[in-house]
Amino acid sequence: MSAVSHVRKEESGLASGLVDTSYQVGSALGLAIMVAIASAQTLSDENSSSGSMSSIDALNNGFHVAFIAAPAVAALAAVVAFVIIRIQTNLEESRKMRRW
Repeated sequence: MSAVSHVRKEESGLASGLVDTSYQVGSALGLAIMVAIASAQTLSDENSSSGSMSSIDALNNGFHVAFIAAPAVAALAAVVAFVIIRIQTNLEESRKMRRW
């Protein structure tokens, strides 16, 4: 894995633990955000429909919005990660060029 590839051998366990912890925290945070989006949309639909939308339909719509938001957030995160990796690579290349 690239996250632990530049770590000294004696610190590889610590780095792996940090990667795993980051994954767990990120997953929990992502789930919490999606639940908040679904809940907000469900409450909005229940309150604004003035009785024309059933609770099941409002809940279904809330989940629908959350399932649309999840890949949008993932795509945005992928673009940000790509840009950061690209910038980092360019900085490393320019440092190597200055050494010559």
